[in-house]
Amino acid sequence: MTDFKRFTGCLAGLVVLLAVHSGAADAARIAFLTDLHVNLKTNGAGSLFNKNLDKMIGAVNAARVDLVLLGGDLTDQGTPEQMDLFLARIANFSAPVFLVPGNHDVGRMRTKAGLNTLTQGRLTAFEDRLGPLFFARQQAGVRVIGITSPLLCSGLEAERAQWDFLEKALAVSNAAPTLLLTHYPVFYKHPGESPNDYWITRPSERARFLGLLKKGGVRAVLSGHIHRKLVLEHDGISFITTGAIANRAPRPEKDHRFFWVLLTVSPGGKVTHEFKQLK
Repeated sequence: MTDFKRFTGCLAGLVVLLAVHSGAADAARIAFLTDLHVNLKTNGAGSLFNKNLDKMIGAVNAARVDLVLLGGDLTDQGTPEQMDLFLARIANFSAPVFLVPGNHDVGRMRTKAGLNTLTQGRLTAFEDRLGPLFFARQQAGVRVIGITSPLLCSGLEAERAQWDFLEKALAVSNAAPTLLLTHYPVFYKHPGESPNDYWITRPSERARFLGLLKKGGVRAVLSGHIHRKLVLEHDGISFITTGAIANRAPRPEKDHRFFWVLLTVSPGGKVTHEFKQLK
């Protein structure tokens, strides 16, 4: 009987170890990159952007991720030729790719100065070639919600449609851990700030936006646009911004280096991140 108890005890321990190992294997590995600025230039600083992206694709593929997220400014001017080249480039990723547009792809949002280059024509051109302006998809056990942040405060019909989509998608928490993919950071330091509204989500939309993120159980918000690293925590949500693939040259003094982010999302929803610098 003693030997039998010893055997069953060992067996139970083995089951626990296998369960722990299985849980770790189920964690999703996700690559996040932003501000690619793919273009047709053959010389000058801009010609480096495509080369940077090719190197990043190699690094991401080597990391054997389950999903790739691209956070906007996929092209430099959003022309059909640049979008076609972008598609050809990202076809080299081994994992599925989800993406959202940035201001270089579809135009700038309206600012206090009145500048607004966002048009329905540019939005339609993006959708026709690169996919929907906003979406909710599941991959590798994670739900990803993507939005077009330049739409905020645009006054276009697509903005109202996007808010309706967000209200429905974030009405309640989802069983799968949820990430939100966008281009503009939501804020720099705290939700009440109001700096230059070209760089972040405007306060008039921010409160509504943050309320939906909390309601929908979003674990992390991924953004770009400012071409540098920024990590903040608010109300249980991680706000992760990374440097641009299209930086003209590394500037360590401002942390304007070439990064991508490796996210690990556990089945329970814990999100950890690691900045990976391009060598």
